[in-house]
Amino acid sequence: MITMLKMMKKPELDQIMHIWLNENIRAHGAYVSESYWRENASLVRHLIETATVYVSRDTNGINGFCGLQDNYIAGVFIDAKMQGNGIGGQLLSAVQADYDELTLSVYEANTRAVKFYQHHGFTIAKRGRDEDNDVDELTMSWHKAQERSNV
Repeated sequence: MITMLKMMKKPELDQIMHIWLNENIRAHGAYVSESYWRENASLVRHLIETATVYVSRDTNGINGFCGLQDNYIAGVFIDAKMQGNGIGGQLLSAVQADYDELTLSVYEANTRAVKFYQHHGFTIAKRGRDEDNDVDELTMSWHKAQERSNV
């Protein structure tokens, strides 16, 4: 079930941070050091507390989330054990239903994520470089399709 968190409780934030850290290390380990993610965890924890967060839950708690600042998607993260079950797509669809346009940044080397976002209607807006990690990144954007009237 996908919901937007209104008031985040500490156990929810702890679950979100666990997923954030583990999945960043797993997904980006070949080109971003594990220490980078660990060193930035406290900053990210603070940012998540102030972000708009959509979560997916099952009987064990939160198994995925999407965090946004305004219309910028800071990330979509799914617990490794739950990946491949459509949770990321459900989260993104819920966000897209609530916004008219969205942007995000993704490491170009994370081809799985790039393809995922493209599958959900995002296009590459520009190429750049993450200076913190010296890694190529893409800025991607999505715009809600304008409905055409049958006049």
